[in-house]
Amino acid sequence: MNMNNKMFENISEADLDKMVRCFGATTHAYQAGDTVCDLSGHFGKVGILLSGAVEVIRIDSMGNRTVMEIIDESGIFGEMIAFSSAVGDSMYIVCTRDAEIMYVRNDQVTKRCKNACRCHSILVENMLRLITDKAVKMGERIEVLSNRTIREKLSCCFKLMAIHAGSTEFNLPFTMTALAEYICADRSAMMREVKKMTEDGLIQISRRHVRLLQCADELLEDGPAQ
Repeated sequence: MNMNNKMFENISEADLDKMVRCFGATTHAYQAGDTVCDLSGHFGKVGILLSGAVEVIRIDSMGNRTVMEIIDESGIFGEMIAFSSAVGDSMYIVCTRDAEIMYVRNDQVTKRCKNACRCHSILVENMLRLITDKAVKMGERIEVLSNRTIREKLSCCFKLMAIHAGSTEFNLPFTMTALAEYICADRSAMMREVKKMTEDGLIQISRRHVRLLQCADELLEDGPAQ
């Protein structure tokens, strides 16, 4: 098991092995493209991403598909930390890279351990920190979507990615199709705008690699959204 996983920070390997047995945790492997689970109903578990990457996908009552969140290694998902959905909406976890996921029942995380072990408390603290990180990412998503035009949305999204990368060159964490879904734009319209931004000397883009050309220094001075 990867001891660098943020969910297990400050927990020894020996304590982690005991806790996994105590919780009755299970681990499953998935391939890219697999649907991991449906969060629309009663899921009742916390999923801990040990490796790989997944997306939280929302499909509304009209059949429109939206990428709500991208979760990579050390990320968590589950009913108790899921986005609420409107009546008729569906929420799914879908693999974008081969993944290994550990599942722990909600009540095992939230109830007080009968042995009052310190490692259980640390696990809960780690999970709360990851939930806080989720809230920050959601705030950034809202910041992106609050822009009116596709260009403004892309500029805001690229700016945030550059800030997190600490560089004006970075790799997109998802495909162009997923990027269009993330900013809630038609893919063809978004690709036309990407082409225009390239022609206007604002960006250079090759596959998933992006380089910001204008106002680079100013971008990195701002810091990520809070």
